[in-house]
Amino acid sequence: MEHRQQTSVCRLAALFLALLLCLGVLPGVVPQAHAEDAAAEKTEWQIKFAEHFTDEVVVTDHSYSSPNVSIDITMHQETIDGYPQVWYVADIYVASLDCFRCYARNNSFDRYVKVQADELAQEAGALIAINGDYCSAQGNYGFYVRNGVIYQKEQTTCDLCVLYNDGTMETYGKKDYKVADVIDHGAYQVWKFGPRLLDSEGKAKKEFNAPGPIWIGNPRSAIGYYEPGHYCFVMVDGRQQKTWSRGFTLEQLSKLFEDLGCTAAYNLDGGASATMTFMGQLYNRQSSYRKIGDILMIGEPLQEGETNPS
Repeated sequence: MEHRQQTSVCRLAALFLALLLCLGVLPGVVPQAHAEDAAAEKTEWQIKFAEHFTDEVVVTDHSYSSPNVSIDITMHQETIDGYPQVWYVADIYVASLDCFRCYARNNSFDRYVKVQADELAQEAGALIAINGDYCSAQGNYGFYVRNGVIYQKEQTTCDLCVLYNDGTMETYGKKDYKVADVIDHGAYQVWKFGPRLLDSEGKAKKEFNAPGPIWIGNPRSAIGYYEPGHYCFVMVDGRQQKTWSRGFTLEQLSKLFEDLGCTAAYNLDGGASATMTFMGQLYNRQSSYRKIGDILMIGEPLQEGETNPS
């Protein structure tokens, strides 16, 4: 009953936000007329993934499409190794890389500002968002880049995930990269939590660069990569093994991304931070929700001279 009520709320919220989209009053989201103007000159990805985009904004309880963005979320429930598991896969296509952004209140990626995930998503005008890599609480060390801005550029012991300016995504073991090379190649986003979940051939890993407690069943947030312009967000509910979902081990999460056909995948902050929002509303169901500092998000392209809300 509780989940059906949440679905009804999501349905009403989606319809309301779709109206705001058409009126052009939702902060950070391109009004429909602007989206149509942007579609006049099609990008390489719009042509390649044309079947996934629509001429007008179309919103349902679990999907969004426009000339620039396609999001389709599926929910999965299974009993695995004797435990109930619930997870969500958001299949995402974008017409240009500026649809894929990170957001923190006041652009505070280098300091921790605690905010509920749905508040951050609403501020940023995110169509879909998941929590980030806890970078703002890790202090001023390591290597991370947000929306093309380099915040720190020190070698780190974490596995890295890099989204480059050409839309390719690579994950690296702690000894498999040099900071200068990543920057020179054109890093658009660099995340520093991990671990990486697939090997160089897209196969599930058995060993992970992570402390023991992270290996066991937990709520999960992760990102997957197919090819430039095509990505996925994965969210796993957890810590509710008697009533809803236990949570995935790292091996289970790794195998899921192999089964999805991703060529690279990366684990983000989990536990009570593991949160997905859709159209500004909480989408997944955790036992509790922790305030977070940053999100990965998909939104309509920014207009010329426009920046993320701060």
